[in-house]
Amino acid sequence: MRTAILIVSLWWILPVFAWSSERVACFPPETLSILRENVENWRKAYHEQGRRIVSDDVYDSARNQLAQCSKTIGEVASVSEALVSGQPPIEERVRHPYVQAGLKKVRDARELQRWIAASDQKLYVQPKVDGVAVTLVYKQGVLAHIISRGDGQHGQEWRDKLSSGAVVPLVLPRPFDSRVIIQGELYSKRRQHIQKLGTKGARREIVGWMNQSSLSPSLQKNIGFFAWRLVSDASLEDRLATLRQWGFTTSSRFTHNVVDIKDVTELRAHWWNTGLPFATDGVVLHKSFLSPSVDRARAWKYPALKSLTTVESVEFTVGRTGRITPIVTIKPTLLDDRSIARVSLGSVRRWKESGIGPGAVITIRLAGSVIPVLDSVLFTGSKPTTEAPDERRYHETSCLILSAQCMQQFLARLVWLSSVKGLDMRGIGEKTWVSLIEHGLVTRLDDWMYFEYDTLIEAGISKRRASRLVTIFKEKSAPSRSEWLKALGISGLSSEKNFSNVSEGKRLVGLSANELLH
Repeated sequence: MRTAILIVSLWWILPVFAWSSERVACFPPETLSILRENVENWRKAYHEQGRRIVSDDVYDSARNQLAQCSKTIGEVASVSEALVSGQPPIEERVRHPYVQAGLKKVRDARELQRWIAASDQKLYVQPKVDGVAVTLVYKQGVLAHIISRGDGQHGQEWRDKLSSGAVVPLVLPRPFDSRVIIQGELYSKRRQHIQKLGTKGARREIVGWMNQSSLSPSLQKNIGFFAWRLVSDASLEDRLATLRQWGFTTSSRFTHNVVDIKDVTELRAHWWNTGLPFATDGVVLHKSFLSPSVDRARAWKYPALKSLTTVESVEFTVGRTGRITPIVTIKPTLLDDRSIARVSLGSVRRWKESGIGPGAVITIRLAGSVIPVLDSVLFTGSKPTTEAPDERRYHETSCLILSAQCMQQFLARLVWLSSVKGLDMRGIGEKTWVSLIEHGLVTRLDDWMYFEYDTLIEAGISKRRASRLVTIFKEKSAPSRSEWLKALGISGLSSEKNFSNVSEGKRLVGLSANELLH
């Protein structure tokens, strides 16, 4: 049961760990065994059953997290190579002629900019095709091997599965070397696939196909190949020209020379929003020449829509209507290229049900592509040191007068009062009201109506600021009956209430809740 729960909780959320170049925070020790179980289950499903339980990013990130945690707590030999490598059964393994190393990833545009600035070579960008990585080996121009990525050093032999010539050329046109090595990505062909709408199961489909014992010629026509490396000392321009001559044309169509981060950002956004013949999960920036000493490429993935993080504290805010909202401060994490540090839990009831406290491990997502919200809870953490306010104390007509328990709601009422929804006091916001409260000038919602210049000066407010405040407040000090009702923001008061004059409206701020509603 606990394994199933963790699988659901980790769905699409671990990539944030892979992006950070900082030391990765480890899961609590008691959860490591659960994480190991899940990685092993994912590996078996992927390699032995052709099922994609989680995304490639989630799987890779979970492996990275296991490795980091093992180093952190000194478990050098506790994570087996087979568990973290994703290797196929040993009898089916074929050695790659060149290691298929994973791409280094950048966290954001700033990090990529530093990498670009350090380069003295021409730079090129490609979409990061979301498929299955393979190595093609040609001997004397004839396709001899198609090796799956596996652990990067060994993979499975797929040559017989792709024998129709529909996916990759079986024979290369001259000229060619005695041995040709091409690394790239098998993908499920799509018509005008728009990545921002999701993967639409593209990678799951190609994974499932390649785990079948054989593929029909008609099915092979649905598979494409994107070559992202021809092993050669030539420049990227010459390598692309050679690939194009041999029939690998997709790479040339989607490789663009770039000068700066602006070019990369524009192409990244373009491929995120535009129809392509394959699914993608970011972009890859290449340098023109390859060599063992050259840091040759960087991947910049698309914005995460879900992320995993830890809770640092839980606070509670009281709004104008008396609604109490729990707010969790989290370890900053990226969502849609934005750093998120605070998340609302919506209601005290939801907070109590979640059990979240400091140290909790949670996942968050964006609602409506804008608002960060809680997605799931892996671990609840410790009990919050701050108790939730008593919900019976706060309601729509509470805190009309300042008190120790009413600071937040009273301030929210003042902010509403001066906003465009209230009396529209341009230039008067929360900071102004906080300052006036701290100076002891506001304890009732109507105190501002009676401010005089000398009073403000005596309270320590500068002459210039005092003059500006008096001017603004005097302009709004005689609101009509309907204007004052809007400023109070209490739905229980209707415009039909029998007010004889403005002073009657102002008198309401000193009445009890029962008197207001009746």
